[in-house]
Amino acid sequence: MSYFKLSFPQAVVKLAEITNKPLPNQEQSPTPTTGKSQQTQSQQSQPQQPEISDPALPKVSKDAICQEIFNLASEFYHQQLFKENAKFALDYLTQQRDRSLEIIKQFKIGYAKGGRTLYQFLKNKGFSNDQLLQSQLVARRGNRILDYFFGKIILFPHFKNNN
Repeated sequence: MSYFKLSFPQAVVKLAEITNKPLPNQEQSPTPTTGKSQQTQSQQSQPQQPEISDPALPKVSKDAICQEIFNLASEFYHQQLFKENAKFALDYLTQQRDRSLEIIKQFKIGYAKGGRTLYQFLKNKGFSNDQLLQSQLVARRGNRILDYFFGKIILFPHFKNNN
């Protein structure tokens, strides 16, 4: 709500849009008129949803291959957080952000070193460059493909269906 400066209902619509989850159709209660022109009967019977779009946020893919890539990337980044070269990131989470190891493990918080670490990991799992680029977790930079995230704490959202 605060990031996009949205009301709660608008934030619910935005989240549904980002996750490609349909909102249930519910009839809205009539709203009092404010002196402006009144809506027609047909407009009042349809639920109003604010027009929200953000081209910077990619749509969550329903593609099974992308979901597999996301799941593997989530686990990969989580494991990276506990490596010696990412100790500073783990210290940041536990000491400066006051997050317990239990919470870090429960939500599979991870660390993205960057470079080509995720790319190489996923290539070794048999994914093609096109599949990896479609996931938007890697990006083409010149004639090379590199990890999209570099030096970032990573948290993948998990939904009811474990995607």
